[in-house]
Amino acid sequence: MDKKNESIIRILGRKAGLSSRALSKMLGIPISMVHDGLNDWSEME
Repeated sequence: MDKKNESIIRILGRKAGLSSRALSKMLGIPISMVHDGLNDWSEME
């Protein structure tokens, strides 16, 4: 798992109701990267 995905999961662990857009702004990455990170994470389960 890369740092991008770790950051997304860590933030969602604290604030599970955040939108992809909010995550994108918090991390300073494009929303497409947030979506990719969430898809990567869901495929690992």
